[in-house]
Amino acid sequence: MNINILTAKLLLTLFSLCLATGMAFGQSGPAKVFIEVKGLACPFCVQGLEKHLKKLDAVAGVRTSLKKGEAVLDLRSGRTVDEKELRQAVKKAGFTAGRIRFEEGPATATAEKSVKGGEK
Repeated sequence: MNINILTAKLLLTLFSLCLATGMAFGQSGPAKVFIEVKGLACPFCVQGLEKHLKKLDAVAGVRTSLKKGEAVLDLRSGRTVDEKELRQAVKKAGFTAGRIRFEEGPATATAEKSVKGGEK
């Protein structure tokens, strides 16, 4: 095979891998959302809350701390979720969302937005 063809195939493969992992064109990694949840009392509460939060399209994973009264959502790369949607999911699970903090992925970790308040 010609060396130019091999080089082109190698570059194409590397470019495809970069696109697949979201590293191309300066895309940041998955974002996190921290939600203060009022009313969590037991592990069954945590399970019910996580079930509702995992139904959101942008959510890749959820970790909830019963002790802290906080849910941490990992968002899918390039996806977003708005405050209203989060508050509705928490309310549907039977709880009240307090402070919500959005934290962008690693490439833009300095940008952070906090939203305070309870149910509107």
